[in-house]
Amino acid sequence: MAEAKIKSLDTSILMSLANNNSPLLHQRAVKLLSDFETTFFVPSVVLAETANGLQVYFSFDRNSVARFFMLLLRRPNIDIQDVLLMGTLNDFLEYPKLSFNDCLLANEAKLTGRIPLLTFDRALANQLDSAEQP
Repeated sequence: MAEAKIKSLDTSILMSLANNNSPLLHQRAVKLLSDFETTFFVPSVVLAETANGLQVYFSFDRNSVARFFMLLLRRPNIDIQDVLLMGTLNDFLEYPKLSFNDCLLANEAKLTGRIPLLTFDRALANQLDSAEQP
């Protein structure tokens, strides 16, 4: 039996996959992720960087960011922390004053049992139960 191949992805791959700003890079990203013999791990920091990059550089709104991540979740060869991402997306869509990063941090704290997330960010502390101001 062949040993499973697992590789990690960088933000640049996801950004290229999400947009066709550079057709060559988009095509390379699509081809890379078409290798179903390899599992591609997406670290949480890459989720944060990708969400921010899509909003800042490509004017993705919150719903478009969520749709992109939902498409990734459906791919059998993409290893994303599903529970973390789903909780983050739920909060991200429900609380428009919070950034993706805020929602990701709060959900990571909740999932790891390291709550509350202490923050000086009033919006975050006032909107999510898993965060509070010290």
